[in-house]
Amino acid sequence: MPKIKKGFVIPLYPTAEQMQQIRRTAGCARWLYNEIVAVNQKRRDLDPKASLLYGRNLNYLLPRLKEEHPWLKEVDSTSLTGAVDNISNAYARWLSGLGRKPKFKKRSTHTDSFISKCVNGNIAVIDAHHIRIPKIGVIYYKSGRMPHGRICSVTVRILPSGNINASVLC
Repeated sequence: MPKIKKGFVIPLYPTAEQMQQIRRTAGCARWLYNEIVAVNQKRRDLDPKASLLYGRNLNYLLPRLKEEHPWLKEVDSTSLTGAVDNISNAYARWLSGLGRKPKFKKRSTHTDSFISKCVNGNIAVIDAHHIRIPKIGVIYYKSGRMPHGRICSVTVRILPSGNINASVLC
């Protein structure tokens, strides 16, 4: 029987430097998503029978993109693989008829977010009011319920109001 995972939504209160890094990470994840959509559109425009880039083969594209765009190295690599997983799921759903064709994410209309996966304990709840997220550091949070259990991932969202929430999946 599969184990049920629990999600805890906690409001974050980052410093100015951490806020800048959160925005940078969310922007890089959005840029990568849009870049893959653009590449697939170009492939389809040139040859309508060409196969789309999605799935695990996109992870082999990341090192080349990091060489071409060195600013991608400034953010957490698991957040970039999270963006790759999101676009892969979007294309898989579209091709199976369950969803619409993936489109570009706009900076102004959507809530910015990124998913950071827990690898070798890089995400941890330090105490009742601090959580460590890779490349961002230790961030203060207020919560009535402390996340407990083994952390799988953290989704950080920048809401239109400017508030920042983290969804911790345990």
